Amino acid sequence: GNEETARVVAGARFASRTELWARVLETQQRVTGGVAEGHDAFFLFALLSCHPAASEKMAPGARAIGYDTNVEYPDTKSFFVERADGTRQGFSARKCVDEIYSGLGDSQGVLTFSRVACGASDKPSQPAPQSPDRREPRPKREEVPGCHVELSGLEGQAVPYGVIKAEVSKIAPVRFVDVNEDDGTAMLACDLPASASKIADELKEIDGAACEAVVLEPAREEAYKKEAAARRDERRAAQRDRGDFGHNRKGGGGKGGGDFHNCYGPASGK
Repeated sequence: GNEETARVVAGARFASRTELWARVLETQQRVTGGVAEGHDAFFLFALLSCHPAASEKMAPGARAIGYDTNVEYPDTKSFFVERADGTRQGFSARKCVDEIYSGLGDSQGVLTFSRVACGASDKPSQPAPQSPDRREPRPKREEVPGCHVELSGLEGQAVPYGVIKAEVSKIAPVRFVDVNEDDGTAMLACDLPASASKIADELKEIDGAACEAVVLEPAREEAYKKEAAARRDERRAAQRDRGDFGHNRKGGGGKGGGDFHNCYGPASGK
């Protein structure tokens, strides 16, 4: 990798932002539902030290770190740090990576020591000018092929979104569940292809209803992502027209429904 983009976190060298993010996802998979131990804990604490609000997250002292249900958003999961007083605080690994790769994340120069120790530049980047009425865009999620699973066989079963997500999450973490009650199908999205494959192999029924889960072929996956993005843009445009942008985000089903708040919204800590 280019030496200008190489970073060192917890003693490990990462040649690019994508490589570092892949390590974050691997760690998430290993510690899901619990507390990290050994080198995983060392890595996550090093990562957290680069968060813009690291001091507030860890005060009055930290004793554990892991990945589990977010205390502020109980229907989602995120990385968390357990403080010395027993409270838990969720945090966004994405923000930590953005600070380490400040040229891509518009860093404000926070926590200089931790960032420089990782190999980041100490020079704050210059954010692109924005018109005052536009929101700052979220960092683009790294897309990995083979992460979408199509769930079928639930026609007429009236299995609610919450039950589907809860059952699937017992097998592997999912970013979102997009339910289509009209034809008894749902689309599941994972962060890792291994999670998608595990769901396809192990998911045989939901709430007593037999179902089939299949990892999407590349062409179908790309088509679905384009369809989903178009529907999401239409929904956001409609919300802006109504003046209620940011409210009533939770879909539940129906043609073109789905919970895109959990997929693309702030559901992974702060």
